[in-house]
Amino acid sequence: MLEELILPLIWSEVKKPCDECRYDHITAQTPFGDFLISWKSWKRDDSPTIDETPWGEWFAACNDVEDAKATAEAEYKNRVISLFK
Repeated sequence: MLEELILPLIWSEVKKPCDECRYDHITAQTPFGDFLISWKSWKRDDSPTIDETPWGEWFAACNDVEDAKATAEAEYKNRVISLFK
C-alpha cells in the first residue's frame, strides 16, 4: 500500500556529455537528492551506471538505460518504505 503512495521518478531527456558529466546521462530529482545515470553511447557494450543517488553513493551497473531506471526506482521505493518499518 505504501508503495502506491510514492510518486514515480521523472527522468530528464537524454543529456549529451558536458562539464557536469562527461558521458551521455539522465537525471531524476527527488526530495532527498538526485539520481544520475550515465553511459558511453559510443561504446557497443557499455553498461549504464547509477552514478549518483539521493543517499550519496554509486549504486549499480545495469544492462541498459531502462534497466538502470527500473533499478533506481525500485531501490528508491524500498528506501522510502523502510522509513516506515
